Amino acid sequence: YIIGIIGFFGVRIVSTLFYASEEIHIPFKVGMAAMGLNIVLNLILMQFMGAAGLALASSVAALANITVLLVIVNRKYFPIDWRKCAETLLKALAAAAVMYFAVILAGRLFEGDRFIERLFGVLVPVIVGGAVYFISAYFLRVPGIRDFVSVFLKKVKN
Repeated sequence: YIIGIIGFFGVRIVSTLFYASEEIHIPFKVGMAAMGLNIVLNLILMQFMGAAGLALASSVAALANITVLLVIVNRKYFPIDWRKCAETLLKALAAAAVMYFAVILAGRLFEGDRFIERLFGVLVPVIVGGAVYFISAYFLRVPGIRDFVSVFLKKVKN
């Protein structure tokens, strides 16, 4: 249900556009509707899935929230290139899939009960996962990654 993070963070980012335009009522009303959806889905999904239903309900509500806000932005402020957004999302998901397998493999290297094994069992997969995601995103040409690299290299050279 990690996909809901896109909705949670996206709402935070997109809402600033409405705040800057002094139309704070729009994300408020959409957020309240999303909260209502979350409550209804919680009651329904909890019956069938238990705690996992709560997580799924929250993810679905967050994605509904960001979707409605983006539709409003598209109609009211500026057109959104949905095809480009979908392409970027697919590239990011592909990089995340590669990262997932790298984390799983790296995690298997450090299995044990001793503190140092457990420490490395957490640190190594996190570091490997971040590096693999970044490299995958770079080669998949996820927008913004190459810009980040060029800015980083300029900072390192200075």
